[in-house]
Amino acid sequence: MNALIKNLGVIVIILGALALILPSFLGFISNTTLAIGGVLLFTGLILHVILTRKATDL
Repeated sequence: MNALIKNLGVIVIILGALALILPSFLGFISNTTLAIGGVLLFTGLILHVILTRKATDL
């Protein structure tokens, strides 16, 4: 479980990248899909920084 929590930020970043990549290949690019992908990337980055800092503090 700790490994999943430690890698949660990276998983969210990958989901954000997929949310940006898949619509471009499938041909339905819209502002909504771009916003969702951007929010997931930003959230994943913040989660990764926070969770990595907590893991090193322990």
